[in-house]
Amino acid sequence: MKPYKELERVFTKLYRYGHMLLLADWDSQTMMPCKGSDARGAAMAELQLHMHDTITAPKMRALIEEAEKSVGDLEHLQRANLREMRRAWELENLLPEEFVERKTVLTTKAHQVWKTCREKNDFAGFLPTLKELIALFREEGKLRAGNSGKHPYEALVDIYEPGMTLQRLDEIFGNVRSWLPGLLKEVQEKQKTLGETVLEPKGPFPVSKQEALCRFFMDLWKFDFDGGRLDVSAHPFCGNSKEDVRITTNYTEPSLSRACWVLFMRPGTPSMSRIVVPRDLRLSRFAWHVHLVSMRASRCLPRCRLAAPVPLWSFLPRGLQSTLATSRPLLLPT
Repeated sequence: MKPYKELERVFTKLYRYGHMLLLADWDSQTMMPCKGSDARGAAMAELQLHMHDTITAPKMRALIEEAEKSVGDLEHLQRANLREMRRAWELENLLPEEFVERKTVLTTKAHQVWKTCREKNDFAGFLPTLKELIALFREEGKLRAGNSGKHPYEALVDIYEPGMTLQRLDEIFGNVRSWLPGLLKEVQEKQKTLGETVLEPKGPFPVSKQEALCRFFMDLWKFDFDGGRLDVSAHPFCGNSKEDVRITTNYTEPSLSRACWVLFMRPGTPSMSRIVVPRDLRLSRFAWHVHLVSMRASRCLPRCRLAAPVPLWSFLPRGLQSTLATSRPLLLPT
C-alpha cells in the first residue's frame, strides 16, 4: 500500500496545482486586463511545467509499477484510481517539456487576441494566431501518436474519449446521418401545421435585469452560490474546481436568448460532479472528467428539468415578470 499512498499524495498535489491553474485561466477570461496576457501566460506556463515535471519524475514509473504488483490489496475504487494515474502518467510522458511550455503560452495569448478581434468584428485579424494554433495541435497529435500507429487526430481524440477510434466515429456519425435528416424534415413539417406564432419578449433588456433572470433560473436548480460564482466572459464556460465552480455567460441588451440559453448549458457539469462523486473522493484521479461525452451529457440534467413542460412553463412567466418587470405576452404551451 505504501507506493499507492505515495501516488495519492502526488496526485493530490497535482489536483491542487491544477486548481490554481484553472483559477488563473478563469481570471484571464473574466477580470484580467488585456496587457496582462504575456505575464499571465508565462506564469501559467511555469506552473504547467511544474505539474509536468511532477508527474513525469523518474520515481513515478517505479511507484506505479510497485503499486500494480499489489493491486490485489487495493479496494475497487483504489484500483480505478491507480488505472487513471497510470493513464495520466503515460499521456504526460508523450509530451516534451518545451512543447508543454509553448502550448500554454500560445493558448493563453490566443484567447486574448481572439477576444480583441471579436470586439472589433475583425476575425481576419485572428487568422495568423489561428494558423499557429492549428500547427500546434497537429504537432501535438503527432507527439501523442508516437510509434503507436494511430492517426494524429485519433491520438488527440483519445485524450477526451479514451479508446475511441476514427472507425468508430465514422460508424456513429454514419448512423446519425441515416436518420437525422428525416427527423428534421418531420419536425419542420409538423411545425407548419401548428398554426402558432411565438411572441418573443422585445428588448432592450438592461444587463442588470438579465443577470437577475439568470440567477432566478440558477436558484431553480439550486446552484450553490456559496460554492460558485456567475460572471461574464467573451465565450461562456464552466470551470475551476468541484468545490469552487465558476460559471460565465454574456449579455446583449436586444435579446434574452444569449444569456439564458447559454446559461442552461453550464450547471450540469458541476451538478454531476457533486452528485456522483462523494466529497471525500473528489481529489481522486478517477473523479476527474475522462470521457468528454459523459461530461457533455451531464449538462443535460438541468436542461431536462427546465425543458419539461410543467417546470419550465410554470416558472418562466414568474421569472420574467419578477426580474424584468415585463408584462409582454409569451405564447406558452398548454
